[in-house]
Amino acid sequence: FFPTVASAYVFAEAFNDAGIKAEVVHGAMPDDERVNVLGRLESGATQVVCNCMVLTEGFDCPSISCIVVGRPTSSSPLYIQMVGRGLRVDRARPYDDQNCLILDVAGVGATQTLATLLDLDLPGKKKAAKRSAASIERDPTLVDADETQYWDGEVVATEFDPLADRSKSAWNTTVGGTYFLPAGKNAYVFLFEPEPGSWSVCWASRVPEIRFRTCHTDTPTIDRHVCDQPVYRPGGITEHTGLDLEMAMGWGEAFAVDIGGTMGTMLTSKAASWRRRKVDPNGKMANYARSLGLDALTFERQGELSAEIDRVLATNRIDAVVRVLKRSATT
Repeated sequence: FFPTVASAYVFAEAFNDAGIKAEVVHGAMPDDERVNVLGRLESGATQVVCNCMVLTEGFDCPSISCIVVGRPTSSSPLYIQMVGRGLRVDRARPYDDQNCLILDVAGVGATQTLATLLDLDLPGKKKAAKRSAASIERDPTLVDADETQYWDGEVVATEFDPLADRSKSAWNTTVGGTYFLPAGKNAYVFLFEPEPGSWSVCWASRVPEIRFRTCHTDTPTIDRHVCDQPVYRPGGITEHTGLDLEMAMGWGEAFAVDIGGTMGTMLTSKAASWRRRKVDPNGKMANYARSLGLDALTFERQGELSAEIDRVLATNRIDAVVRVLKRSATT
């Protein structure tokens, strides 16, 4: 995706010079020519299609495995639309073999975000009405399809990791600095770093007295099991070990949903409207916070106070477990 027709041709030429078959589609192109180009993309004869605001809506090609975001935008829906072109499921291939590489060379990910597992609504929750793709407002950075000029302004390069930054904002940390997520009402998922840069996804019940059934390598659960002799455990290390931080956070989110789902509860959306409401000094949340030794009046929004409550409760449980894991890792 590029901001002008001229820039789309420049990048297509660069791909072709590198031996990668590339073509261009744009709004002024006749429909039959556009259909032919996209047909060659789907067949594999063409590897890359460079476009200027043509393929953001209604385009479906499940074989796409890479999206290059080469145009700036201040519109979150537009960013999601562009990235979404590479997220279509290919029914002809095994699901586990499918992935999509997002090359955000315009730095849009520094200001716009994608949804993670933590943004999913609770089951049965009424969803707010959303604008259709056709109603997305075009942002002012768009240049008309017949534009032939080149950009000659300032170019600013910044380093960013949108997936890591987005994921980290969804996680909380204990007083000891351990990343964690609530997994339903009875458990936590947390990350353990036995060696610098090598992370493991772990879990623990909220109190040692709560013990989960663990059936071989199945996801631990309270309310069901599939083996004849289940082992009851208050926590453990998952199979997701030796990962970098971003990968560990991704697997941690998925694992938290698995545990929470089996107990009939899911993770609460970090974007839920109640989190933006002001703290009621006499409300239940404020009173509970005071019982934990927190000054509720120092928090303006309920989301901030809720996160601090989670942090206090998780610290009491998780930091003790992490100390045990560290001792085990050194012996």
